[in-house]
Amino acid sequence: MSFITNQRYAMPFKVKIFVHISANSLINNTVPHHNFNTLKEIHELIWQQIHALQEEGDGEEKKILLCRNVENYAGFGSNVHRYGVCMQVAYGLGRIFFIHQEQYSHFDGVFQWVKPESLKCGYLKQKILLNKSNSCNAQDPSCYHTNGYDLNNNHKVIEFNTLAKSVPYPRHIPGTLPEKLKKSLLSLGVKSPWVWFTSQFLAYLLLRPNLTFNETLSALKKNISFTPPIVGFHIRHGDKLTSREAHYINESEFVKVAREYFYENNITYKRIYIATDDIPAIDVVKKYAPEFQTKCSPQNYLLNGLGSYFQKNFSKEIIESTLVDLYLLTNTEYHVCDISSNLCRLVHALKQGRPPFKQDNILKSVNKEAQFYYQWWGFIYPSSLWISTKKNTESEYKSKDGKVFKLLKYRNDLFRKLEMNEQSSFDFVFARKLTNVTSEVTGYVNKKDLMEWPGTPIYYFFP
Repeated sequence: MSFITNQRYAMPFKVKIFVHISANSLINNTVPHHNFNTLKEIHELIWQQIHALQEEGDGEEKKILLCRNVENYAGFGSNVHRYGVCMQVAYGLGRIFFIHQEQYSHFDGVFQWVKPESLKCGYLKQKILLNKSNSCNAQDPSCYHTNGYDLNNNHKVIEFNTLAKSVPYPRHIPGTLPEKLKKSLLSLGVKSPWVWFTSQFLAYLLLRPNLTFNETLSALKKNISFTPPIVGFHIRHGDKLTSREAHYINESEFVKVAREYFYENNITYKRIYIATDDIPAIDVVKKYAPEFQTKCSPQNYLLNGLGSYFQKNFSKEIIESTLVDLYLLTNTEYHVCDISSNLCRLVHALKQGRPPFKQDNILKSVNKEAQFYYQWWGFIYPSSLWISTKKNTESEYKSKDGKVFKLLKYRNDLFRKLEMNEQSSFDFVFARKLTNVTSEVTGYVNKKDLMEWPGTPIYYFFP
């Protein structure tokens, strides 16, 4: 299957647009209500809407969201998820988005292989980087309306720093989605609608390889006989083990999961694709499962490895090797991994952004000590739950070491106040959600009149 066949909408697969929606109707926020019968229909509509924001209309009239991530040198998977957040905010506000990060610092270099944010309006990116006189930073309280949680959408340019946490993030974050889409996704059997919805933005960002890279991928698949059905292994060792972010899991655990999948689905030809930063792991898998047809990237890609994710600059070869593995894993029917890596989560998301757009029975974790979940680095509802001290009385909690903390209770959750946010004029309190005795999740508390997350945000295309 070719990754790109529809140049207008830049989708990585053949599509039949289920309904004609003009660019003007999309831009003018007059999309009619639809009764969706398939996940493909919802996917195609969302991609048409993103395309309209990015490519249609007069560029000079567009409002812009600049996704700034220059200071962050986290891993590729982590950074892509952060950009997914920014894209969702842009979509919610009806803005074109651009990514600003240093060349080869984990992301900007990726546009040598995938299509840029906008082909028609890309010139706007450099224009706003040279002149920020008409921009507003989303971490500045003055960028919000006086309610403290809705961005003032009148600004021409809003700069969105995906690391700073000086004020609560805008409401259009993972965990939210238009109510109409939520009902449709639930009716179609999607158990976590917001994850499926947010995954569409990650897919739009990455699953649009340019013509040259698409030809490279097609040739690679032919070279290694990458044919379905096939199970993908993502065996991440390297820096994950040396930094103690994860512990070693024997390759036999991956083989066990694959055997179960093949048996349950009555698959005779047992093919697997191994993506790894540890080349010897491939031979170990072959030893445990000699009956498997084992596929992996060509030697020149394997030798590049993944390098250390905690370095400022990636080489071109490492970025390309990572993208090759990411694309091929996304095209497997089933993905087996240790969920300590955000690349594992990224594959799970991208699978929901391509046919057959499924959410269930596409991933299995070999890490029995960790639960697969999605959390976008503090962006996710309900980690960013907003509650009120006006309607919830404070109480005290005394820890074993004798320290006394002020607690805020909302339903069955407790929040510990940490400090006042001195930069905010809207009286926010920085707090941590106590999930158990030892675990805390960062969140924000509004002291005024908000009882909980302030309702489902209005999305540009779904008023």
